[in-house]
Amino acid sequence: MKENKNWVKIKATDYYTIIKKYREKIYDDGYNLTIDEMSDYLRCTYNYVQSQITPKLSYIVINSVARNLLSRAVRDDLLEYSTLYSKRRLYKRSDFAKYIYSAQVIKKYHRIYMTDLSEHAKKNLEILEEQRPEKSRSEWFRELAKRSHDAAVDAEQVYTLQYIPTTLLSLQDIKVTLNLNYDVQAYRYLHEIGAPKIKIGSLIRYDQEDVTKTPPLYALPCNCDKQEFLQEVEERIFAALSDV
Repeated sequence: MKENKNWVKIKATDYYTIIKKYREKIYDDGYNLTIDEMSDYLRCTYNYVQSQITPKLSYIVINSVARNLLSRAVRDDLLEYSTLYSKRRLYKRSDFAKYIYSAQVIKKYHRIYMTDLSEHAKKNLEILEEQRPEKSRSEWFRELAKRSHDAAVDAEQVYTLQYIPTTLLSLQDIKVTLNLNYDVQAYRYLHEIGAPKIKIGSLIRYDQEDVTKTPPLYALPCNCDKQEFLQEVEERIFAALSDV
């Protein structure tokens, strides 16, 4: 049988050394990640992680001898790790981080916020809202923004993930978070706010921050130049104000 190259074996001949080496691996070297934690983070099944992700990660095996010794020698300062001793395999946390960093971000839109506008343009929007109160400043911006770029072809930018999101959301999570009943409603919302997809293996996930933070004023197709777009919108804001 071919030996698994990801299995990091721990060899020791006495009880004291067994405990010491396992503690070093778990506490110091980061072999303290479980399949349950990975599946919870990725919002997927246990079986998916086991079949698609763990073959890419190094791990240690806690045999029955080591399990009994570690359970009987729990230190007060390491109590948070004691629940790990019941696991047969523990995976290296930094390997999982590298796997997440290999994910692809699929971006279709520039997310435009009020903070992207110049102070002068923000002041003009405020005046426009005061003088023509039938629309809020956000509504005025969106109306003028639609006139500031041609209908763009469906385009996307793809790049590797530059950070590890604190919380990932699946489409089902988004439906629950936003109290939506249908997938199409969630997809429509994601389109409106220009939320980028995160492709991790075959999974499509979203950063909770992108979904739940204040929505952008406008989602500009990514094949449009953002600075040119903002400049044109600011000119249209000024022109609308001049027409009052």
